[in-house]
Amino acid sequence: MQPNRLTKERTLLVSSPYFVFEKIDLPPNSAWCLGADRETWLLVLSGGAGTGSFDVIIGDAVFVQSDRVNIHAGTIGMVGLVAYTDGGQAPHLLQRLKQSGAMDAGRPQEVQVPTSLTRAKTGANERTSGNN
Repeated sequence: MQPNRLTKERTLLVSSPYFVFEKIDLPPNSAWCLGADRETWLLVLSGGAGTGSFDVIIGDAVFVQSDRVNIHAGTIGMVGLVAYTDGGQAPHLLQRLKQSGAMDAGRPQEVQVPTSLTRAKTGANERTSGNN
């Protein structure tokens, strides 16, 4: 399968009945909302961003499920690999935010669910604190 540009920021890399891989390329100092209606992983390949209450840099991963997370790309932007389950494309996966932090008009309102955002490196932090 050849990569398929979905939007200026999203490129479909692989799609199967079980999962989808996309590359996202966020411009410098831009704000986005990653809306995950299913198990979704984001791996930072280059650049960095602020996500919620912490920053992510190259090699960091974020897990989101049935939730949204705001992403504020850093001064050099951010390139990431997004993987999500169930094979079908997620048309509203990535939405640009206005300056105020609200999503652009025209997108239907979604019900906010409890946050399930965790950082993939949590296990490493637990090992170093002795909570095995």
